[in-house]
Amino acid sequence: MEVLQSSVQQYAWGKKGSDSVVAKLKGLGDAEYTVKPEENYAEMWIGTHPSGPSRVVRDGSPGPLLKEILDDNPHVLGAIRWKGDLPFLFKVISISKALSIQAHPDKRLAERLHAERPDVYKDDNHKPEMAVTLSDFEGLCGFRPFYEIVWNLHAYPELRSMVSYGALKAVCKAGDDVERQRSALKKLFGSFVKCDKNVVRTQVAALVSRLEKNFPAEATPDDVSASMNGLKIDQAPEPLREVLAAKSAAGQDNGGAVPDEQKTLNKNPSMHLGGYVFKGGEQGGAPSPPPTLGTVPSFSVGSPSRDGADCDASVSSPPGAEERKRAEDVLADVDKSEEIFGKAFRGGPKAAAGLMARLQREDADSQRVMLRLSKEYPGDLGILMPLMLNLLHLKPGLAFFMTVDEPHAYLRGDILEVMACSNNVVRAALTPKFRDVNLLVEMLTYNMGAPAVLPAETVDACRKRYTPPINDFEIQILQVPANERYELEAMPVPVVMVALEGGDGGRVIESKTDREIKACEGGVFFLPAFTPVQ
Repeated sequence: MEVLQSSVQQYAWGKKGSDSVVAKLKGLGDAEYTVKPEENYAEMWIGTHPSGPSRVVRDGSPGPLLKEILDDNPHVLGAIRWKGDLPFLFKVISISKALSIQAHPDKRLAERLHAERPDVYKDDNHKPEMAVTLSDFEGLCGFRPFYEIVWNLHAYPELRSMVSYGALKAVCKAGDDVERQRSALKKLFGSFVKCDKNVVRTQVAALVSRLEKNFPAEATPDDVSASMNGLKIDQAPEPLREVLAAKSAAGQDNGGAVPDEQKTLNKNPSMHLGGYVFKGGEQGGAPSPPPTLGTVPSFSVGSPSRDGADCDASVSSPPGAEERKRAEDVLADVDKSEEIFGKAFRGGPKAAAGLMARLQREDADSQRVMLRLSKEYPGDLGILMPLMLNLLHLKPGLAFFMTVDEPHAYLRGDILEVMACSNNVVRAALTPKFRDVNLLVEMLTYNMGAPAVLPAETVDACRKRYTPPINDFEIQILQVPANERYELEAMPVPVVMVALEGGDGGRVIESKTDREIKACEGGVFFLPAFTPVQ
């Protein structure tokens, strides 16, 4: 059992001074460390990664590297002795400003990148990661479901203006086929992140100006969710067919030539984003859409619900003005949802109208975050990323797992994070650092849907456990009441620990030798494999 001295990273997005959990823990656990109120403290690293290695404390001062101890005493690795090192890097992270839009390469790609560009990609390992929230957390994690992106393309003309005609056409052709959706999303995301810088500046400025008009001049970005009701249906922009026609007429993506397919599309008012492509026209022989997978509700005079439920046809008395207005609103919702998602939308018009209503309600959160990002990274294309990626809000005590090749960005909050021992990052936006956009576009999986949120598994009254779907690591939270003891059984693998709370009376005691270490707030420790402690 050893006391460790951890490394601290002072990135610009970290929290300042004592507001940072990282600075607080480091200051309490290391008497020689001085926390400066105006400096940013972003990450505490606990592990053996060469970019921020931990040292073993000897006689109150930093001694040898933890990696040197492992090399000289490989038996302390227990069941993973064959690895020769800790397979994980553990961090405490404090976030006041968005991190970059990024992803991490898989093992094979990491090995190639490290061999080819060791100055940029510092190691040859993959980097799946899991985070446990210590405070309210906000992040962007993974691509939104396909039809949510479809809706945002309709609702935000600035986003449409930053993607190519070819990408929009691919989205229109995708339908409900998941592989075609992935292919279309790759084209869409690729054209978005490679958008001309002048176009980005123009469209971001237009978006920010438009959103700011929705709020009082004195409102802050965090006031947005309290004052917005989302985009109204009757304020939705013109159908995408007009945009497609305009892009095609300008010759985008085709060297100035308008493709034959687009001539049909321009003349065919049934073309819509998310639907199926052609219903006929001058070209003839166009494919028909597949059958609708849902049941189209029959709307008749009666008392329909606002979510598009079927009307009660048995009502014989004429409806009042309120009932008639509600029926008209439902029909308008369905008409608009068909225009956006297509008549062949999975689940039918009722499901499409329900999806659109939900997206309208949730839109205020995306707008709030985009306004805040515009203050943090003025003019950056990443300001629009909440329209592409899932916006995640988590209360303390929840966990989520991000596998390799998935886009994400942490926006604010304090977390514990554990990952494979790597610092390989491929960035695309919201950063002054190197952006490897072409690599990012090619490496992503284009899976869609929010990441799984993992609640804690209760082991007993004092211990909770968060286990990801890989065997590189897990996180356990121990909470021992004052003046009580808790026995942590011997584990077949090594463990690192950080004391998040606790007064001067806290101790970690080796059960076999009774050797004890002071374990007050900020303490960091290493337990060899097969070491039971209290």
